[in-house]
Amino acid sequence: MEKRAFLEFEFEGEEGTGLGPTLEFYDNISEEFKNWFTDMKNGNKFHMWKSTNDNLLFPNPMCVQTLEKDQIQQVYEIFRLCGTIMAKAIVDDR
Repeated sequence: MEKRAFLEFEFEGEEGTGLGPTLEFYDNISEEFKNWFTDMKNGNKFHMWKSTNDNLLFPNPMCVQTLEKDQIQQVYEIFRLCGTIMAKAIVDDR
C-alpha cells in the first residue's frame, strides 16, 4: 500500500495544524484568485478570472495580442500556479 503525503498548512501565530487550517488556506487562495488581474497596454485592468452567480470560477477569455510578452508570461505563471494548487487539492481529496 502506497503512503500518500497530504499537504497541510499552519498559519503563523495560530494554534493548530491539519484539516482546519488547510481548508482555510484553500478557501483563502480561491478568494485571492478572484482578484488577480494584469494591466493591459491601454491602461485597463484585465481580471483573469470570471465568477458566476453560483460562485464558480472560470478563466476569463483574453486576446494575447493585447498583452506584452512579459504579461503573457505572468498570465501563464498564474494559470500554472492555480492548476498546481487545484491538482494538489484534488489529489488530497480536499
